[in-house]
Order: sequence, then structure tokens, then C-alpha cells
Amino acid sequence: MKWKLSLIVLGLAVGLNPLFGLGNNRHNSENSRNPTVALADSTTNSDYSGTLGSQADGTLVKWDLKNGTLTLGGGTLPIVPGPAWNIAQGQLLYNLKKTAIVSDGTSPANIDFANLITKVNITGKLSVKNSTFGASYLFANLKQVSQYSNLQNLDLSQLGTTVSLSNMFAGNNALTTIVLPRFNLVASRILCK
Repeated sequence: MKWKLSLIVLGLAVGLNPLFGLGNNRHNSENSRNPTVALADSTTNSDYSGTLGSQADGTLVKWDLKNGTLTLGGGTLPIVPGPAWNIAQGQLLYNLKKTAIVSDGTSPANIDFANLITKVNITGKLSVKNSTFGASYLFANLKQVSQYSNLQNLDLSQLGTTVSLSNMFAGNNALTTIVLPRFNLVASRILCK
């Protein structure tokens, strides 16, 4: 009876050998490969595109980021909700992180917009909705941006008469010179850095 039990154990060990790799010293190209997985690091890619906001609330802006240039098409920027801290992060940065849909499916939270964007270009009429903070901190904390193009396309007419443009370019450390268009506003102030 012991020899039958031994044969059963031996049969099981030999039968299960391929499953567990027990005692398999033969060179087998399939078994000798060590599979590796390479994960893409989305923060090193500099080409993205997508939309900000949603058509449902009337705030849809097409954007793309290529070679450091963030191009914003026409439309209306979403209002940044919540506490002043959200605004102080920079309205555009907040919207890129929170409301952006990226065409390639990349999560916008994984894109380091503050360091990737070196230039902002507004190609169509870009409206800012009236809110408590107006255009305050609109472009804040874009620390690598050294140039803004076509700011005349920035439409602040919906902001009313008590417009605040305070800290609009705060934290733009790479920005040394800026030419602002003449905004048609009653009361405004712009504070940089």
C-alpha cells in the first residue's frame, strides 16, 4: 500500500512540475525570459490636447500643449469653484487639472502643467465669466511662462464693473516683460509676482 501512495505522490509531483517549475533545469526560452513592463511617464510628454469645461454649462474651450506652448481656442473658461485657495493656485492651472479632458486619455492630474507650459497663446475670443474673484489669479503660478500671445483675445466684458485682476500673473517667475492690451474695464488692478 505504501508503494501505491508513493507512486501517486510521484505522479502528482511530475504532473504538477510544469505548473510550478519544480526541478526544471532545461533551458527553455519561454521560461528564461523575465518579462518587464515599461510604464509611460506622462509628465515627460509635452504634447497634449483636449477641452476645458463642458458644453452643458456653456464653458467649453479647446486647448493643446505642444512643445511648451499652450494654445487656448475661443470659448468661455469655467468658473473655479470653492474656497479662495482654489483661485490662488491659478484659475487656468486649476481648470487644466480639474476640468480638462485630455484627448489621449491621460489623467490631467498626472500632467505637470506648471512646468511644461512656457508660452500661452490665445487664438480665439476667450471669455471669463463673472464670479466673486473675476480674473484674479487667472494665469497665476505658470512659473515657466515667459510669453503671452494674443491677450487682446481675452474677453473680460462679462466681469461687470467691480472687476478684479489682482495677481493675474502672480508666480510667473519666468515672465520679465508683458504687453497688455487695453481692457475696457471701469475698475481694475493688475499685480504681478
